[in-house]
Amino acid sequence: MRRTGIELSESRCSLVDVETVPRRGWGAPDVRVRSFLTIPLVDGPGRLSTELRALIDANKFSRHAWVTLWGVRSTHQFLQMASARRSELQSIARRHAIQSGLASSADGSDVVTDSVVGEKRHSSDGPSKREIALVSASSFEIRERLQPILDAGFKVDGVVTPAEALWAQARLRRAVTPGDAHAYVALSATASAVTIVRDGLPLFSHELNWGYGGGSNKGSDPFSRETLAEQLASELRRSFVLAEQHSDRAVTLLLLCGDMPELRSLTAPLIDLLDVEVETLDSLEGIDAAVLPEPAEGFREQIAGLRLALAVAAQPPPVNLIPPEQIQPVDTRQYRSVLGKSAVAAAVVCAVMYGCASVQASRASAELEELNQQMATLAPRVQAAVTATGGERLESAQWAALTAFDTQGPRIARILETVSRAAPAEVTVTSLALRENGASWRLAITGAAETSSAGDPTRAQAAVNDFLQLIQQSPLIGPPIRPPYQRITTPRGGVAGGTEFSAEYSIRK
Repeated sequence: MRRTGIELSESRCSLVDVETVPRRGWGAPDVRVRSFLTIPLVDGPGRLSTELRALIDANKFSRHAWVTLWGVRSTHQFLQMASARRSELQSIARRHAIQSGLASSADGSDVVTDSVVGEKRHSSDGPSKREIALVSASSFEIRERLQPILDAGFKVDGVVTPAEALWAQARLRRAVTPGDAHAYVALSATASAVTIVRDGLPLFSHELNWGYGGGSNKGSDPFSRETLAEQLASELRRSFVLAEQHSDRAVTLLLLCGDMPELRSLTAPLIDLLDVEVETLDSLEGIDAAVLPEPAEGFREQIAGLRLALAVAAQPPPVNLIPPEQIQPVDTRQYRSVLGKSAVAAAVVCAVMYGCASVQASRASAELEELNQQMATLAPRVQAAVTATGGERLESAQWAALTAFDTQGPRIARILETVSRAAPAEVTVTSLALRENGASWRLAITGAAETSSAGDPTRAQAAVNDFLQLIQQSPLIGPPIRPPYQRITTPRGGVAGGTEFSAEYSIRK
């Protein structure tokens, strides 16, 4: 899947064209970077549109883009709730936006919101609660900042703030130990962003109105290296305390990125001031180093400043702040026939789109990337189209299915993507079904691994074992309902032998 990541700040526009590479096992490269560019903003939005349009016309960057916008007013919340309906989460986010002064309207209609529901956390002194991340942003400011990019001809699939872009970076670079809380910081010339992530969910996010060049106000004196380290450490101490209120573990690692010159010079003073390990995201970790864009040396030097654009292009975060009216209109009749079949049918559609017969892993990966985008935008598209046609109400069953897509669709896509990426070249998934089972989903997988050598049947069996082990290690899937079934077949009548398998997994909603 080819996609452009765009980071737009007050002073520059950075672009990274990324092609997602299917994994063939742990440690394989995640992405290939096709091209990159940083455009200084000196002549206003009109000039930017002209330069971006020339890049698209030259086919140097994909038209499909995810955009990170600096300077957009936003709020972030981390909640723990026993239950969470989509409509309830939207109401909570809008109330918070009104209370914080983000919304100027009485009903919060001028903000766009999104949410992600995490796993349940068991408590010894009360009922289990789900962890929830909420984000809101000014829809007016997003529309205004997006306009030059849309005028250039980009098809914007998603919008995030720098805090969510750091969340995307955290998902690309997961903590080794479950439960570890890691802090991510992006430093630009006049602004900074902080996100603290644990188990794939942000505990705390904040955007600051100062950067390595001083404050956002013109004429501000630039920080010295020591002053910058002290100011950043002071802000991070407060952030660590707020994040630890929601976690039983302290922050163990701080990761820095941004276009600040000599970024690594901050690591030593921050280690002394915060007493945590500090790393810079200026290496090629997670990038196919064998296929770098030209000039390769320039890309290596700028990688820390390109991380936000690269992260949202390689693996967009599970939230999307694009205003509904910016989404390309669709015919709601196409989706009503699907939505009216209930939430169970929605899950089956996901499995069917993935491919239930003779789907090779290399093809499935590209299809799943497209499916992930479709499901991420399906609900707001339908809602926007219904509003545009006079606010026609859907039946209760249709709304139930819409809620299922809204809350579970992106997670289902990530589960199916996990299956695809875990499959080695020898394994063919012949059927995959995802069905609702009360408070959980039931995932059934069948497939086979062939071997061309009658004297070496263990090779196919080893490939199947590796495949099943990688699936079971995923935090999204977990252990099987029962031990997987395997049957060794021998070559006969010109048909290759190998190992057939089937497995079932219970996945919590």
